[in-house]
Amino acid sequence: MHYGFDDDQQVFRTEMARWADKVLAPHYQSDDKAAEFRRQQAVDMAEMGLTGLRIPEEYGGDRTRRR
Repeated sequence: MHYGFDDDQQVFRTEMARWADKVLAPHYQSDDKAAEFRRQQAVDMAEMGLTGLRIPEEYGGDRTRRR
């Protein structure tokens, strides 16, 4: 059994890491100390489809996720 990422999963992982480095990393310490979650981060995550990953498509979940 192969437990590694397939090509689509690897692309997704790479893009999320790139986004986290660019958007999350510069502010994570100050946001953590302030107990703050920036609204724009939530908006960006929703636009990327991250908020519906575990919700089945028939209930409005991520339509690009492969099963």
